[in-house]
Amino acid sequence: HALDAIGSIDHTAFGLLGTNLQRYCARDINVRQRWADLIENLNTRFPDLMLVDLAKRNRIPADYALLRYPVAVTDPARRNRICALLAEQGLGASIMYPAALADLPVLPIDSCRIHGQTNERLFAQCFLTLPTHEAVTQAVIDQTGMTIARASSVN
Repeated sequence: HALDAIGSIDHTAFGLLGTNLQRYCARDINVRQRWADLIENLNTRFPDLMLVDLAKRNRIPADYALLRYPVAVTDPARRNRICALLAEQGLGASIMYPAALADLPVLPIDSCRIHGQTNERLFAQCFLTLPTHEAVTQAVIDQTGMTIARASSVN
């Protein structure tokens, strides 16, 4: 299991994990607000784009440290187009669920699978995340916004 590998990390590298975690928790979380502002702006400029700010919709507290900023694009084809264009630009959007849980054959317990759940499949097809690390500058957010806008205009 992947978590078992943590126990085999040498003492120096293990110490870096704590240092990196402290650095992560102390980072500027304004990037989260900047993503929220971008999504709101894009939805205003492109009403048919219909980006869903999942952090805002689910009322995640503003001081909660998100590893990635969650967004749903209501059209799966558009989500894929957005992610492809962002990847071409070297921007860090990630497709977090390449398949719905029900479609993963590796789940250890058959009862964990929920077959035929269309909402679950749609969510997996629409969900993406944006980076929140300290290298995300306003210029990166602006470039992401322009790229998403370009993706919204492609038919």
